[in-house]
Amino acid sequence: MEPKKNVKLTSAEITHLWTAYMNDTALICQLKYFLAKVEDEEIRPVIQHTIDVTNRHIETLTGIFNKENYPIPYGFKMDEDVDITAPRLYADTFFLGYLHNVGQIASQAYSISLSLSTRADIYRYFAEGHKEMTEITRQAKELLLSKGLYDRPPTLETPESYDFVKSQMVILEKGDLWQVQK
Repeated sequence: MEPKKNVKLTSAEITHLWTAYMNDTALICQLKYFLAKVEDEEIRPVIQHTIDVTNRHIETLTGIFNKENYPIPYGFKMDEDVDITAPRLYADTFFLGYLHNVGQIASQAYSISLSLSTRADIYRYFAEGHKEMTEITRQAKELLLSKGLYDRPPTLETPESYDFVKSQMVILEKGDLWQVQK
């Protein structure tokens, strides 16, 4: 069976491409502000790398929209939406934590977008975006760890064996507690 040529974008693909464009143009504005204000020379390259990745995403998305004769969304604009000469609002550690969170959230968003993509070129775009954002998350996490700033989840004691639930607690509407035996 021959693959179809000129397959139109699905509604899910358009939605996720549009959302990615809006998110990336907003992120560029934030990151350029961060880059203008960051003082920690270990954090600066992670911000710059994220800017580079995000700029490539915007270029790719613009190319996809142009190829499909689809209007390019009116995203966020540096000259309209951000004043990088404004006073510093955040500490460098905030910038680093923000990069870590952005990486996590973007990785999840790309994963969802990937699962809903049908066309091979769109699938590849979201797969590569997922990989890149996962790498940004890793870089930010390693730097947070090295600076002693990462809050690790709590650990659990290793159980000696397993056990089964023998009863259940049920809370009724009025807050009364009842124990149900099986």
